[in-house]
Amino acid sequence: MRSFLVITGLSLAMIAGQAQAGVVYANSSAIDLIRLHGNDITSSQDLAGTNVVTRRAAHPSYNADTRIGFASGVTTEGVFTGTSAWWAVEFAGGESYWVQDYFFYTHTIHTSITYRVETYDTVLDAWVPQTIGLAGADADGWITTNNNPPVLSGSFINAVNTTAVRLNVGSATGWNTFIIAAARVTGPNDNVAVNPAISLAQPAWNGNALPTYTDKNNVNPVTAAYLTDNYTPERMAAGQSWGIQVYPDKDNGIAAQLTVPLADLYAVNAVALTTSVTDARRPEHVEIWYSPDAAGNVWLLATTATFASNTTDPYYYIDLGKTVEAQRIRFDLLDSHNNNSILIAQLYVYGNAVPEPATMSLLALGGLALLRRRKA
Repeated sequence: MRSFLVITGLSLAMIAGQAQAGVVYANSSAIDLIRLHGNDITSSQDLAGTNVVTRRAAHPSYNADTRIGFASGVTTEGVFTGTSAWWAVEFAGGESYWVQDYFFYTHTIHTSITYRVETYDTVLDAWVPQTIGLAGADADGWITTNNNPPVLSGSFINAVNTTAVRLNVGSATGWNTFIIAAARVTGPNDNVAVNPAISLAQPAWNGNALPTYTDKNNVNPVTAAYLTDNYTPERMAAGQSWGIQVYPDKDNGIAAQLTVPLADLYAVNAVALTTSVTDARRPEHVEIWYSPDAAGNVWLLATTATFASNTTDPYYYIDLGKTVEAQRIRFDLLDSHNNNSILIAQLYVYGNAVPEPATMSLLALGGLALLRRRKA
Protein backbone atom coordinates (compact mmCIF):
# COMPACT_ATOMS: atom_id res chain seq x y z
CA MET A 1 0.00 0.00 0.00
CA ARG A 2 2.80 2.39 0.85
CA SER A 3 4.48 1.68 -2.49
CA PHE A 4 1.21 2.36 -4.36
CA LEU A 5 0.79 5.66 -2.61
CA VAL A 6 4.31 6.85 -3.42
CA ILE A 7 3.96 5.97 -7.08
CA THR A 8 0.54 7.65 -7.27
CA GLY A 9 1.92 10.77 -5.62
CA LEU A 10 4.73 10.99 -8.14
CA SER A 11 2.25 10.43 -10.97
CA LEU A 12 0.07 13.22 -9.63
CA ALA A 13 2.99 15.65 -9.64
CA MET A 14 3.97 14.65 -13.16
CA ILE A 15 0.41 14.93 -14.48
CA ALA A 16 -0.13 18.30 -12.81
CA GLY A 17 3.09 19.56 -14.37
CA GLN A 18 1.96 18.40 -17.79
CA ALA A 19 -1.43 20.07 -17.36
CA GLN A 20 0.27 23.40 -16.67
CA ALA A 21 2.95 23.09 -19.37
CA GLY A 22 1.02 24.98 -22.02
CA VAL A 23 0.07 24.25 -25.59
CA VAL A 24 2.36 22.41 -28.00
CA TYR A 25 1.51 23.95 -31.37
CA ALA A 26 1.42 22.21 -34.72
CA ASN A 27 4.10 24.50 -36.15
CA SER A 28 5.81 26.38 -33.36
CA SER A 29 8.66 27.45 -35.63
CA ALA A 30 6.11 29.75 -37.32
CA ILE A 31 5.22 31.53 -34.08
CA ASP A 32 5.97 35.22 -34.29
CA LEU A 33 7.59 35.96 -30.95
CA ILE A 34 6.98 39.69 -31.38
CA ARG A 35 3.24 39.00 -30.92
CA LEU A 36 3.50 37.59 -27.39
CA HIS A 37 1.05 39.37 -25.14
CA GLY A 38 2.94 41.02 -22.30
CA ASN A 39 6.15 41.65 -24.23
CA ASP A 40 8.09 44.63 -22.91
CA ILE A 41 8.76 46.73 -26.00
CA THR A 42 10.76 49.94 -25.90
CA SER A 43 12.48 52.25 -28.34
CA SER A 44 15.45 54.56 -27.88
CA GLN A 45 13.68 57.73 -28.88
CA ASP A 46 10.07 57.60 -29.98
CA LEU A 47 8.49 60.90 -31.02
CA ALA A 48 6.80 60.96 -27.61
CA GLY A 49 10.05 60.77 -25.65
CA THR A 50 13.05 58.64 -24.79
CA ASN A 51 12.95 54.93 -23.87
CA VAL A 52 9.19 54.82 -24.25
CA VAL A 53 7.14 51.65 -24.01
CA THR A 54 5.19 50.94 -27.18
CA ARG A 55 3.18 48.03 -28.58
CA ARG A 56 2.34 49.69 -31.86
CA ALA A 57 4.64 47.81 -34.23
CA ALA A 58 4.17 44.60 -32.25
CA HIS A 59 0.42 44.50 -32.89
CA PRO A 60 0.36 46.41 -36.16
CA SER A 61 -2.50 48.05 -37.94
CA TYR A 62 -2.67 50.48 -40.83
CA ASN A 63 -1.16 53.47 -39.04
CA ALA A 64 0.22 51.78 -35.92
CA ASP A 65 3.89 52.37 -36.44
CA THR A 66 6.76 53.27 -34.15
CA ARG A 67 9.05 56.17 -35.00
CA ILE A 68 12.52 56.00 -33.53
CA GLY A 69 15.00 58.86 -33.55
CA PHE A 70 18.69 59.32 -32.94
CA ALA A 71 20.25 61.07 -29.98
CA SER A 72 22.09 63.58 -32.13
CA GLY A 73 19.03 64.47 -34.16
CA VAL A 74 18.60 64.81 -37.91
CA THR A 75 20.47 67.05 -40.33
CA THR A 76 18.72 69.07 -43.02
CA GLU A 77 19.72 66.41 -45.56
CA GLY A 78 17.82 63.78 -43.61
CA VAL A 79 20.93 61.97 -42.39
CA PHE A 80 20.81 60.44 -38.93
CA THR A 81 24.03 61.00 -37.03
CA GLY A 82 25.51 60.28 -33.64
CA THR A 83 24.32 57.59 -31.23
CA SER A 84 22.45 54.72 -32.86
CA ALA A 85 18.74 54.17 -32.32
CA TRP A 86 17.08 50.90 -31.37
CA TRP A 87 13.78 49.07 -31.00
CA ALA A 88 13.87 46.24 -28.44
CA VAL A 89 11.52 43.42 -27.44
CA GLU A 90 11.84 41.56 -24.14
CA PHE A 91 9.72 38.41 -24.23
CA ALA A 92 6.73 38.14 -21.91
CA GLY A 93 7.48 36.88 -18.43
CA GLY A 94 11.22 36.83 -19.06
CA GLU A 95 10.79 33.55 -20.98
CA SER A 96 13.53 32.49 -23.38
CA TYR A 97 12.87 31.27 -26.92
CA TRP A 98 14.95 30.20 -29.90
CA VAL A 99 15.44 33.04 -32.38
CA GLN A 100 16.93 32.81 -35.87
CA ASP A 101 14.90 34.67 -38.50
CA TYR A 102 13.98 38.37 -38.47
CA PHE A 103 11.86 40.59 -40.69
CA PHE A 104 11.29 44.34 -40.21
CA TYR A 105 9.06 46.44 -42.44
CA THR A 106 10.23 50.04 -42.10
CA HIS A 107 7.34 51.96 -43.73
CA THR A 108 9.91 54.44 -45.03
CA ILE A 109 12.37 53.99 -47.88
CA HIS A 110 15.90 55.22 -47.21
CA THR A 111 18.71 55.59 -49.70
CA SER A 112 20.90 53.86 -47.14
CA ILE A 113 20.45 52.15 -43.77
CA THR A 114 23.10 50.64 -41.55
CA TYR A 115 21.73 48.23 -38.97
CA ARG A 116 22.34 45.06 -37.00
CA VAL A 117 20.13 42.68 -35.01
CA GLU A 118 21.16 41.76 -31.47
CA THR A 119 20.04 39.33 -28.76
CA TYR A 120 20.40 39.76 -25.03
CA ASP A 121 22.88 37.56 -23.15
CA THR A 122 21.80 37.27 -19.51
CA VAL A 123 25.20 35.89 -18.43
CA LEU A 124 27.17 38.72 -20.00
CA ASP A 125 24.43 41.25 -19.23
CA ALA A 126 24.96 42.65 -22.71
CA TRP A 127 23.51 42.84 -26.20
CA VAL A 128 25.32 40.53 -28.62
CA PRO A 129 25.20 41.14 -32.41
CA GLN A 130 23.89 38.11 -34.31
CA THR A 131 24.28 39.47 -37.84
CA ILE A 132 28.04 38.87 -37.81
CA GLY A 133 28.93 36.61 -40.72
CA LEU A 134 25.82 37.43 -42.75
CA ALA A 135 26.11 38.69 -46.33
CA GLY A 136 27.18 42.34 -46.40
CA ALA A 137 27.96 42.52 -42.67
CA ASP A 138 31.22 43.98 -41.36
CA ALA A 139 33.26 42.51 -38.51
CA ASP A 140 30.86 44.00 -35.93
CA GLY A 141 27.71 42.77 -37.64
CA TRP A 142 26.63 46.09 -39.21
CA ILE A 143 24.81 45.65 -42.53
CA THR A 144 24.33 48.51 -44.98
CA THR A 145 21.42 48.31 -47.44
CA ASN A 146 19.54 50.68 -49.74
CA ASN A 147 16.26 49.65 -48.05
CA ASN A 148 14.26 49.45 -51.28
CA PRO A 149 11.90 47.66 -50.84
CA PRO A 150 11.60 48.90 -47.24
CA VAL A 151 12.44 45.58 -45.62
CA LEU A 152 15.24 44.47 -43.30
CA SER A 153 15.35 40.69 -43.13
CA GLY A 154 17.74 37.81 -42.65
CA SER A 155 18.60 34.64 -40.77
CA PHE A 156 21.26 34.20 -38.09
CA ILE A 157 23.92 31.62 -38.87
CA ASN A 158 22.88 29.75 -35.72
CA ALA A 159 19.68 29.88 -33.67
CA VAL A 160 20.08 31.71 -30.36
CA ASN A 161 18.17 31.04 -27.14
CA THR A 162 17.39 34.46 -25.69
CA THR A 163 14.95 36.52 -23.68
CA ALA A 164 15.13 39.65 -25.86
CA VAL A 165 15.83 40.90 -29.40
CA ARG A 166 16.87 44.37 -30.55
CA LEU A 167 17.03 46.13 -33.92
CA ASN A 168 19.91 48.59 -33.74
CA VAL A 169 20.06 51.27 -36.46
CA GLY A 170 23.38 53.05 -36.78
CA SER A 171 22.53 55.44 -39.59
CA ALA A 172 19.88 56.18 -42.19
CA THR A 173 19.66 58.65 -45.08
CA GLY A 174 16.95 59.92 -47.38
CA TRP A 175 14.13 60.43 -44.87
CA ASN A 176 13.71 62.64 -41.82
CA THR A 177 12.56 59.86 -39.49
CA PHE A 178 12.84 56.09 -39.20
CA ILE A 179 9.55 54.20 -38.94
CA ILE A 180 9.10 50.58 -37.90
CA ALA A 181 5.63 49.53 -39.03
CA ALA A 182 5.82 45.78 -38.39
CA ALA A 183 8.24 43.18 -37.15
CA ARG A 184 8.49 39.41 -36.97
CA VAL A 185 10.98 37.16 -35.16
CA THR A 186 10.83 33.37 -35.38
CA GLY A 187 12.98 30.39 -34.45
CA PRO A 188 13.09 26.59 -34.22
CA ASN A 189 10.66 26.27 -31.30
CA ASP A 190 8.87 23.14 -32.53
CA ASN A 191 7.62 20.77 -29.83
CA VAL A 192 8.15 23.45 -27.22
CA ALA A 193 5.23 24.00 -24.86
CA VAL A 194 4.52 27.71 -24.88
CA ASN A 195 2.64 29.80 -22.36
CA PRO A 196 -0.81 31.40 -22.84
CA ALA A 197 0.76 34.66 -24.03
CA ILE A 198 0.68 33.30 -27.60
CA SER A 199 -2.63 33.63 -29.44
CA LEU A 200 -4.56 30.44 -30.12
CA ALA A 201 -6.25 32.09 -33.09
CA GLN A 202 -3.37 31.97 -35.56
CA PRO A 203 -3.88 29.26 -38.23
CA ALA A 204 -0.22 29.49 -39.29
CA TRP A 205 0.88 27.63 -36.18
CA ASN A 206 -2.29 26.21 -34.65
CA GLY A 207 -3.92 24.59 -37.66
CA ASN A 208 -7.41 25.99 -37.05
CA ALA A 209 -9.87 27.27 -39.63
CA LEU A 210 -10.16 30.87 -40.77
CA PRO A 211 -12.39 33.44 -39.03
CA THR A 212 -15.63 34.83 -40.45
CA TYR A 213 -17.79 37.90 -39.90
CA THR A 214 -21.34 39.15 -40.38
CA ASP A 215 -22.78 42.68 -40.10
CA LYS A 216 -25.74 44.71 -41.34
CA ASN A 217 -24.50 44.37 -44.93
CA ASN A 218 -23.54 40.69 -44.75
CA VAL A 219 -26.12 38.30 -43.32
CA ASN A 220 -24.17 35.24 -44.42
CA PRO A 221 -20.71 34.67 -42.89
CA VAL A 222 -17.81 36.13 -44.87
CA THR A 223 -14.37 34.52 -44.53
CA ALA A 224 -11.75 37.01 -43.35
CA ALA A 225 -8.29 35.45 -43.34
CA TYR A 226 -6.71 38.81 -42.58
CA LEU A 227 -8.14 38.82 -39.06
CA THR A 228 -5.84 36.10 -37.74
CA ASP A 229 -2.94 35.86 -40.19
CA ASN A 230 -0.74 37.97 -37.91
CA TYR A 231 -0.95 40.89 -40.31
CA THR A 232 2.26 39.68 -41.91
CA PRO A 233 4.99 42.23 -42.66
CA GLU A 234 5.19 40.81 -46.19
CA ARG A 235 1.57 41.74 -46.78
CA MET A 236 2.20 45.20 -45.41
CA ALA A 237 5.27 45.62 -47.60
CA ALA A 238 3.22 44.56 -50.64
CA GLY A 239 0.62 47.21 -49.84
CA GLN A 240 -2.13 44.66 -49.31
CA SER A 241 -5.16 45.00 -47.07
CA TRP A 242 -4.73 45.92 -43.42
CA GLY A 243 -7.86 44.09 -42.25
CA ILE A 244 -11.60 44.51 -42.67
CA GLN A 245 -14.25 47.20 -42.34
CA VAL A 246 -17.49 46.11 -40.68
CA TYR A 247 -20.81 47.89 -40.12
CA PRO A 248 -22.87 47.35 -36.97
CA ASP A 249 -26.38 48.80 -36.76
CA LYS A 250 -26.88 50.00 -33.20
CA ASP A 251 -30.39 51.38 -33.83
CA ASN A 252 -31.67 48.01 -35.05
CA GLY A 253 -29.63 45.87 -32.67
CA ILE A 254 -27.39 44.32 -35.32
CA ALA A 255 -23.85 43.71 -34.12
CA ALA A 256 -20.85 43.11 -36.32
CA GLN A 257 -20.01 39.54 -35.29
CA LEU A 258 -16.46 38.25 -35.79
CA THR A 259 -16.12 34.52 -35.12
CA VAL A 260 -12.76 32.82 -34.49
CA PRO A 261 -12.64 29.00 -34.71
CA LEU A 262 -10.01 27.25 -32.59
CA ALA A 263 -8.15 24.06 -33.45
CA ASP A 264 -9.36 22.26 -30.33
CA LEU A 265 -11.14 22.81 -27.04
CA TYR A 266 -9.10 25.37 -25.08
CA ALA A 267 -9.27 27.00 -21.68
CA VAL A 268 -9.56 30.66 -22.73
CA ASN A 269 -8.99 33.47 -20.23
CA ALA A 270 -8.48 36.56 -22.40
CA VAL A 271 -8.91 37.97 -25.89
CA ALA A 272 -7.70 41.04 -27.74
CA LEU A 273 -8.23 42.97 -30.94
CA THR A 274 -6.26 45.47 -32.94
CA THR A 275 -7.98 48.32 -34.73
CA SER A 276 -6.79 49.48 -38.13
CA VAL A 277 -6.97 53.14 -37.17
CA THR A 278 -6.83 55.27 -34.04
CA ASP A 279 -9.70 57.59 -34.98
CA ALA A 280 -13.45 57.32 -34.28
CA ARG A 281 -13.82 54.21 -36.46
CA ARG A 282 -13.07 52.01 -33.47
CA PRO A 283 -15.44 49.87 -31.39
CA GLU A 284 -17.04 51.38 -28.30
CA HIS A 285 -19.13 48.59 -26.79
CA VAL A 286 -18.08 44.96 -27.25
CA GLU A 287 -19.43 41.60 -26.09
CA ILE A 288 -17.28 38.47 -26.02
CA TRP A 289 -19.12 35.17 -26.55
CA TYR A 290 -17.80 31.61 -26.53
CA SER A 291 -19.01 28.20 -27.65
CA PRO A 292 -17.81 24.83 -26.35
CA ASP A 293 -18.81 23.34 -29.71
CA ALA A 294 -17.05 23.47 -33.07
CA ALA A 295 -20.38 24.23 -34.80
CA GLY A 296 -23.97 25.03 -33.94
CA ASN A 297 -25.83 27.82 -32.18
CA VAL A 298 -24.78 27.33 -28.56
CA TRP A 299 -23.17 30.59 -27.44
CA LEU A 300 -22.49 31.82 -23.90
CA LEU A 301 -21.63 35.36 -22.86
CA ALA A 302 -18.12 35.60 -21.40
CA THR A 303 -17.83 39.34 -20.70
CA THR A 304 -18.51 42.85 -21.98
CA ALA A 305 -16.12 45.75 -22.53
CA THR A 306 -16.24 49.46 -23.29
CA PHE A 307 -13.35 51.12 -25.12
CA ALA A 308 -12.39 54.75 -24.67
CA SER A 309 -12.23 57.10 -27.63
CA ASN A 310 -9.07 58.96 -26.66
CA THR A 311 -6.44 56.20 -26.77
CA THR A 312 -3.66 56.11 -29.35
CA ASP A 313 -2.90 52.43 -28.73
CA PRO A 314 -4.62 50.24 -31.37
CA TYR A 315 -4.31 47.09 -29.21
CA TYR A 316 -7.26 46.32 -26.91
CA TYR A 317 -6.79 43.53 -24.36
CA ILE A 318 -9.85 42.03 -22.64
CA ASP A 319 -9.41 39.86 -19.56
CA LEU A 320 -12.45 37.60 -19.28
CA GLY A 321 -12.16 37.51 -15.49
CA LYS A 322 -12.59 33.74 -15.64
CA THR A 323 -11.58 30.72 -17.70
CA VAL A 324 -14.02 29.30 -20.25
CA GLU A 325 -13.68 26.14 -22.31
CA ALA A 326 -14.21 27.07 -25.94
CA GLN A 327 -13.81 25.85 -29.50
CA ARG A 328 -15.03 29.15 -30.90
CA ILE A 329 -14.79 32.76 -29.76
CA ARG A 330 -17.07 35.51 -31.05
CA PHE A 331 -16.45 39.26 -30.90
CA ASP A 332 -19.75 41.18 -31.05
CA LEU A 333 -18.97 44.80 -31.94
CA LEU A 334 -22.15 46.65 -30.98
CA ASP A 335 -21.21 50.14 -32.13
CA SER A 336 -18.35 52.48 -32.93
CA HIS A 337 -17.40 55.94 -31.73
CA ASN A 338 -18.66 57.42 -34.99
CA ASN A 339 -21.78 55.18 -34.96
CA ASN A 340 -20.91 53.88 -38.41
CA SER A 341 -18.07 51.60 -39.46
CA ILE A 342 -15.34 49.81 -37.50
CA LEU A 343 -11.91 48.95 -38.90
CA ILE A 344 -10.34 45.80 -37.43
CA ALA A 345 -6.85 44.50 -38.21
CA GLN A 346 -6.32 41.50 -35.92
CA LEU A 347 -8.06 39.23 -33.42
CA TYR A 348 -6.29 37.35 -30.62
CA VAL A 349 -7.37 34.55 -28.27
CA TYR A 350 -5.29 33.65 -25.22
CA GLY A 351 -5.54 30.46 -23.21
CA ASN A 352 -4.17 27.05 -22.48
CA ALA A 353 -4.78 23.39 -23.15
CA VAL A 354 -7.74 21.61 -21.56
CA PRO A 355 -6.57 18.40 -19.82
CA GLU A 356 -7.94 15.21 -21.37
CA PRO A 357 -10.66 13.40 -19.34
CA ALA A 358 -8.23 10.55 -18.62
CA THR A 359 -5.74 13.05 -17.21
CA MET A 360 -8.40 14.59 -15.00
CA SER A 361 -9.38 11.14 -13.74
CA LEU A 362 -5.78 10.38 -12.86
CA LEU A 363 -5.51 13.73 -11.08
CA ALA A 364 -8.61 12.93 -9.08
CA LEU A 365 -7.36 9.44 -8.19
CA GLY A 366 -3.96 10.80 -7.25
CA GLY A 367 -5.52 13.46 -5.05
CA LEU A 368 -7.68 10.85 -3.32
CA ALA A 369 -4.66 8.63 -2.74
CA LEU A 370 -2.67 11.51 -1.24
CA LEU A 371 -5.60 12.39 1.00
CA ARG A 372 -5.77 8.79 2.28
CA ARG A 373 -2.03 8.81 2.85
CA ARG A 374 -2.25 11.96 4.98
CA LYS A 375 -5.07 10.46 7.03
CA ALA A 376 -3.01 7.31 7.57
